[in-house]
Amino acid sequence: MLPVVVTMGEPSGVGPELIIKSWHMRCNQIGNGEEVVPFFVLGDPELFKRRARDIASNIGIYVCDPREAKSVFSFGLPVVSFDYSVDGVPGSPSVADAYTVIKIIDKAVELVKANLASAMVTSPISKFDLRSVGFKWSGHTYYLAYLADKMSTRDRSWVECPNETVFISEFMPVMFLLNSMLRIATVTGHVSVKEVSQLLTEDLIVNVAHVVVQSLMNFWGIERPRLAVLGLNPHAGEQGILGLEEKNTIVPAVLRLIADGIQVTGPHSADSMFHKDRRCEYDAVLAMYHDQALIPVKTLSFYETVNVTLGLPFVRTSPAHGTSLGIAGRGLARADSFIAAIRLAGSMARKQSNCLGRD
Repeated sequence: MLPVVVTMGEPSGVGPELIIKSWHMRCNQIGNGEEVVPFFVLGDPELFKRRARDIASNIGIYVCDPREAKSVFSFGLPVVSFDYSVDGVPGSPSVADAYTVIKIIDKAVELVKANLASAMVTSPISKFDLRSVGFKWSGHTYYLAYLADKMSTRDRSWVECPNETVFISEFMPVMFLLNSMLRIATVTGHVSVKEVSQLLTEDLIVNVAHVVVQSLMNFWGIERPRLAVLGLNPHAGEQGILGLEEKNTIVPAVLRLIADGIQVTGPHSADSMFHKDRRCEYDAVLAMYHDQALIPVKTLSFYETVNVTLGLPFVRTSPAHGTSLGIAGRGLARADSFIAAIRLAGSMARKQSNCLGRD
């Protein structure tokens, strides 16, 4: 299998040291009989040498071509660099570095598209700093759909400043978080709470649900996925007393999904859907907004939670935490989620490759 490409992410955050820790963990995985997913880093090799010194790691940093990465991975950290250079001072993001962070995301997509990597794992980024250099997106999810759309063979024009939740694209990107206890998707993404009600539409809910169900079948081997749809308001609106979004938007969407043959229930009150007895009733949950999804999944198992972007023509995962600037460069950050993201990327890429008939 081709190696996974891992982006450098915010060079002043914990991403670089977690990449180093993830490479070190391969020895434990081999000792435990676990499959090791080879990966290479797209970034500044000097940054990784500095960060290795910061956290007292004796890792070897080797600059190589993507085609050499798999063999290099067995004895050192393969770093692919297209003359990338960053300041990367722990805890102090630089606006100048933001340009490189964006270029690396772009290049990672190109490498997967060129069949030089099987999937991509993105390190956390500093959204504020990227915005300061003209980045129009609130994170990876919809930007990756934008890049995928640009690579598409379809002849279509792109609206340069789309609303991230409802823009028209060939692809429907869905933020999907999971760990051993819960799988949950968000209908709307990184938007303010006051915008959620305006952005929710029957079509959007139906389209996101279809992406989730198809992905559960393709990547997790669930023959007939059971989907639980949450309401937006307290107590799922209490029959319209606490809000009409359920009655006017979510219920019609659920009925359409049932008519499409999907095994779905809802809208459910979010406050009672995540305890142990309820979690055995569904394979995944569809949440209406960001925190409605991320609070329960991270509370149940913070360190093993992984973020996956469904609905793209390539596999992308990431750890479910941020840049953690306050502890960067001190070796304190745990690599559990990062390692889980790499493993999942490898597993999903293999299943995608099998479906496409690739070796």
